[in-house]
Amino acid sequence: MFTPCNIGNDANDGLTPSTPKLTLTNLLSTYDLDPGDTVYIDAGVHAYGVKVDPSDADGLPGAPITFLGATNGGSVTNSKFDPGAGAAFVLSNARQIVVRALSFKGATEGIALRGSSRTN
Repeated sequence: MFTPCNIGNDANDGLTPSTPKLTLTNLLSTYDLDPGDTVYIDAGVHAYGVKVDPSDADGLPGAPITFLGATNGGSVTNSKFDPGAGAAFVLSNARQIVVRALSFKGATEGIALRGSSRTN
């Protein structure tokens, strides 16, 4: 599933690089992620915060759900939903989640774990 900020559109299905969603929030409200899924977050500044809970995503041992930023750097989540007062990326009771190659700004925490376990 794909969410490039500069060409995405939340009306897209988000399932291919040529039909990306604009926001992770819309992607998570559209799909329940399954164990082993990877969400690719393209380079750019994503002006939203993200909350992941078991209704959105719950991985399994050996099959985590992965949120992967651009491997050449530059994927930034800028928390505008709660600037300076909360986390940009909240994992709430989510299990077996991997977050890689993302930077966070505009919040007091980058990634907040709320009752989550075995999270990287």
